[in-house]
Amino acid sequence: MFPLLLAAIPALALTLRVNLPWERPYAQALLIFTLLALLVKMPVFYAFRLYARYWRYASMDELTAIELAVGISSAMVTALTYLGQGLSWLGGLPACRQIRRRQAQGCRARCRSLMVC
Repeated sequence: MFPLLLAAIPALALTLRVNLPWERPYAQALLIFTLLALLVKMPVFYAFRLYARYWRYASMDELTAIELAVGISSAMVTALTYLGQGLSWLGGLPACRQIRRRQAQGCRARCRSLMVC
C-alpha cells in the first residue's frame, strides 16, 4: 500500500502545479522521477527499518530515524535528478529538455508582448 502512496505523491504535486491535462513532456518527466524516487526511497526506508516497526507512540529515536531516512533519500533523489539532466553523453533527459525549451519560449513571448505595449 505504501509504495502506491509514494508513487502518487509526485503526480499530485504536478497536478497542483500545472493542472490537468499534463503535456507529454511533463508526463514523461513524472514517470522518470517517480520510478527514480521509488528505486531510491524504498531501500533507504528499509535500511532505516521504518517498515519493521509498529508505532502506537513514537519516541525521539523513531523521529530521528524518520528524519534521517527522508533527508538522505531526498538528497539522493535530488542529486540523481540533476545528474540525469546534465548527462552530456546521453544528451540529458528528453523530457527535461522539452520542458526547458517550452519555458524559454513562453518567457520570450512574454517579453515580446511587453515590448509591443
